[in-house]
Amino acid sequence: MVNASNHSTEISTEQQPVTVTGAPFDHQAADVILRSSDNVEFRVSKVILSLASTVFSDMFSLPQTSHHSEGLRANADEVKDGLAVIPVAEDGKMLKQFLMMCYPKAATDPPAIPNDFAALEGLLAIAIKYSADRVEEQLREALVSSELMKADPLLVFVVACRFRMKEEAEMAARATLPHAISSRVHSTEIAQIHGELLLQLLQYHQKCVAAAREALRDSHILPCVACGGRAIHYKQENRYLKGQKLS
Repeated sequence: MVNASNHSTEISTEQQPVTVTGAPFDHQAADVILRSSDNVEFRVSKVILSLASTVFSDMFSLPQTSHHSEGLRANADEVKDGLAVIPVAEDGKMLKQFLMMCYPKAATDPPAIPNDFAALEGLLAIAIKYSADRVEEQLREALVSSELMKADPLLVFVVACRFRMKEEAEMAARATLPHAISSRVHSTEIAQIHGELLLQLLQYHQKCVAAAREALRDSHILPCVACGGRAIHYKQENRYLKGQKLS
């Protein structure tokens, strides 16, 4: 016989207790539940997720018992408060950050994008996985416009290359010019770069050094943009470096 007095309001699974997150992911108008890998539940709107992500859009347009891309599946055996529960691979912290960027409020009041490489890289991976183009665009802009680019452009280069972001990789490569790549040969960042990409970056540095030297040799014939003079100390290395690209 079940003792009702011992009934707990905490929902348990084999792994760990389920945590129900707060606003805006506890709204009564939600029509589906996403459950993270560490059992954090998010009550969300199918319409909002469908507009933000083509993967979710495709999934919600198919029968709930069907298997979908990226391993997503609405578990027909688990329904909570009349809502299907969809387990996802991401942990609660990363999933919440991603969902906050998907919700409409993000357009006028964007959530703070973490000034942290691991978190930013993780969010990029999620945005790409779920084909959330607007979120990916925001993250790409954050990658090259934040303090991260100033702090460690080599790490930005690594992340950009990992996600095949050509424009961002070239911007990061240019930002690495004041830094000696050879001094970080044994760093964890260098270890993450494919040998061919590292060679391209080193060759890019060499081409830019050669271009800068050429600019210095020719500086006496270049007019100063401020006064029109042709002083030997006037430099236009940037004019030469702009023509240098990653191979």
